[in-house]
Amino acid sequence: MRMLHSIFASFKESVCMRKDKSAVSNICGSSHSQASLSRAIHEPLFHYTSGRWLYDEDLQLKCQYVKFNVDSLRERGSQVVGARCCQISKLSEGLYNKVFSLETENSKEILARIPNPNAGSSCYVFASEVATLDFVRLPEVVGWSSSSSLSHPNPVAAEYILMKRIKGRQLSEVWPTMSEAQRFRLVKNVMAIEAKLAGMSNIASLL
Repeated sequence: MRMLHSIFASFKESVCMRKDKSAVSNICGSSHSQASLSRAIHEPLFHYTSGRWLYDEDLQLKCQYVKFNVDSLRERGSQVVGARCCQISKLSEGLYNKVFSLETENSKEILARIPNPNAGSSCYVFASEVATLDFVRLPEVVGWSSSSSLSHPNPVAAEYILMKRIKGRQLSEVWPTMSEAQRFRLVKNVMAIEAKLAGMSNIASLL
């Protein structure tokens, strides 16, 4: 991302230094050209880029495609952190969500999760998930919106959850080095947590 911005800045500067004023007007003075370049830079954020499908790939990719206002998401992140968000990058994506890292100029970071169209009724899914995360308090949710309509106060134009990043290592990184006993204890602990949540009679009241 930084490299693309650097290339664009260098290109713009070299064009503006040319004596041909018509070229300067056509390229540097054209907001349409800059907007087109911005869309091209942001487009990979909207697409699924983690794999391929052997069957009906066009339909699968369409289900994974979600467009949102990148600048508005950065601005929302800046408001939450209290510092200007200068970079956004995609961390990972599954079948139903994309996760982005929002980094600020003072080296702070928050994560943004945006659902894909195939995630279901996003309004209810997100409201339920935010309520659950708020209940277990891990990770800490610092902002969210379940509305994707521009008619509602959500300029991001997509549902999103902003949360603090949990320090640590991915389970996929340490799993190969764990002993059978360690793996068993881990799975047992996870099952105990899930059983406790599933056994709550007032879980619906979280909403």
